Amino acid sequence: MKYTYEKLISFYKEIRLYDIKMFSEIEKRVKKLPNIINQKGYDFYGVFPKLNNNGVLVDFVVSIPEINDLDSFLVNIHEYAHAIYLVEMLGKVFESDYMDEVLPKSLEKIYLNTYEDIKTIEKCNERDLITYEKTPSLNHKNAILLQFIVAQEYKKTGIINISFKQEFSKSNLNLETLKKYLPKN
Repeated sequence: MKYTYEKLISFYKEIRLYDIKMFSEIEKRVKKLPNIINQKGYDFYGVFPKLNNNGVLVDFVVSIPEINDLDSFLVNIHEYAHAIYLVEMLGKVFESDYMDEVLPKSLEKIYLNTYEDIKTIEKCNERDLITYEKTPSLNHKNAILLQFIVAQEYKKTGIINISFKQEFSKSNLNLETLKKYLPKN
């Protein structure tokens, strides 16, 4: 499968999150870097906010890899989702929390569940399950679980809904709870 910027835009249009003005604002802030995702220490991809002394978001930089494979495509989906939020926050007091990861990771899952084969989906889900098991933070576990729920709901309804901030009891937060939201073969 060929992964391109045009395919990225097409995906955002399909899920109704594309706005030409918004993406124009994002593109002004993009710094494309070589795709070295599979090399150790690629943690310089991301969206980096610039705040003034009052905590107001004045600008940001989007650091993304050139798109040339599935991993770089997913990083672009993820970071553009963060950037959409930051465009909306420009000029406002900015605070980050664990919920900030729900939309970007949900969009990755929606893409995978819609366009990739089951083997690829299972590989990516396994990676998320490992992260889930290793994460000590209840808030982070909630965010991971919500990613699966949002992607599953999108598959049913065609609507991305993250308007809820559910809290799950500790008794519900286990690997079996998360696995019930994985796509079925």
